[in-house]
Amino acid sequence: MRAKEVLEKHAKIFKVPDDFEDMLQDIKVLGRREAGILLRMNHKYQNILNDVKIAQNKKTKALEEEAKALESVDEDAELDKQLEATLHRIQREKKRAEKKERVLKAKSDLRKKMSVIASNGVDGDDEELHLS
Repeated sequence: MRAKEVLEKHAKIFKVPDDFEDMLQDIKVLGRREAGILLRMNHKYQNILNDVKIAQNKKTKALEEEAKALESVDEDAELDKQLEATLHRIQREKKRAEKKERVLKAKSDLRKKMSVIASNGVDGDDEELHLS
């Protein structure tokens, strides 16, 4: 902020004397009263600037906290997505393993049946083998 903007904004606290321009034109010949006025004005102006800086810092901190909160929400959402993806992948792998076991079991059952057929009915007159 520029000095004039700050002074206009805080006009109630910081009142500029009517002869302020004259005081600044020739500072070397100021009297005790005018020098005191300038020192008090400087002090008030510095206090106003400190208040403005503090307000800006509070706004900045609030914005940073909001950004951190949003980031944590984003991180939580990202973690949830990753968790869901991992669970989905595990379920797929489990289904694949179950299918593989079923296929292997079916093959082993077929092999058992074939071995029973081979051991029982070499001559080929077994009616049970033809029915099943």
